[in-house]
Amino acid sequence: MPVSRDLQKTRIFAGEPKFCTFVKITIIVNRIPRLLAAAAALCFWTVSFAGTGVPELPDPNPADPSVWAAVKAPSFGWGSIDIRYPKTAPAATSTKAVRLEAWRGERVSAQAVLSAPAGFSSVKINASDLKSGRNVIPASAVSKYFVRYVLGDEKYHQQGVMLTADMLDPAPGMAVEARTSRPVWIEVKVPADAAPGLYKGTVSLDCDGATFRLPLQINVSSNLLPEPSEWAFHLDLWQNPYAVARYYGVPLWSEEHFARMRPLMEMYAAAGGKVITASIISRPWNGQTYDPFETMIGKFKQIDGGWKYDYSVFDKWVAFAIAAEWTPR
Repeated sequence: MPVSRDLQKTRIFAGEPKFCTFVKITIIVNRIPRLLAAAAALCFWTVSFAGTGVPELPDPNPADPSVWAAVKAPSFGWGSIDIRYPKTAPAATSTKAVRLEAWRGERVSAQAVLSAPAGFSSVKINASDLKSGRNVIPASAVSKYFVRYVLGDEKYHQQGVMLTADMLDPAPGMAVEARTSRPVWIEVKVPADAAPGLYKGTVSLDCDGATFRLPLQINVSSNLLPEPSEWAFHLDLWQNPYAVARYYGVPLWSEEHFARMRPLMEMYAAAGGKVITASIISRPWNGQTYDPFETMIGKFKQIDGGWKYDYSVFDKWVAFAIAAEWTPR
């Protein structure tokens, strides 16, 4: 199916609840605003709007410094979207043009890596228009992210805690430490009305005034990927509004909270999401997640033994989804 092509690099998984702790509300997306900076997240890892203010923790298992002995100059080259490149080792990359195959209306991605033996105080990502004769995919259709590192528990691989590439950060720029590598994630949203053909452009890094440039090609076919609202497929990923409130330091269910959640929910919908998660008891599974789910329905036992329920938070959450141009199925 075309949609599986569009989501082939999704690495976020969701299961069904084992107990009656959630209400799963199925919805259909009627219209999705075009996103220039958020849509990549569900095509690969996870996304953050942290910017450069969030520090990365040290690597508990750094590479031997001797691996940098033969690296005399910085390098910037294309890698693979299937590899999580380690931070403390130079990456094996290529400066040859990467050629992506895309349908009209599809999102396609590529990953490049900067290996910096001496480090840079300021690194910025730039992308040009992609041109095929007189036809143009504008630079505004190219989303650019720094790949950030987080500590992860790799118990299934028997490696213990390790620093892993996981977060896509649309920050305008960042510093790169000496003897580290910094992956860069590029996504192109091919316009639905793009003319078929081979489009060529460049992706470049501005590193303290020095420029490293890579050729990028996209072969656009005549096939058309429909809008998410037309997909028979739909995506069901759990959402945790409590994590968003904690991360951004905003009051739960405040206007600021909903404003922070809106681009994330639009991103989810643009990937085919049509289900919202509503928790109806407090801390299911005894709070196994870092940010526990709380109940969206208040419960109050009355003197006469009966119960009174407060649906105000639940109603806000559902109304928010509807106001975000979603319609209940």
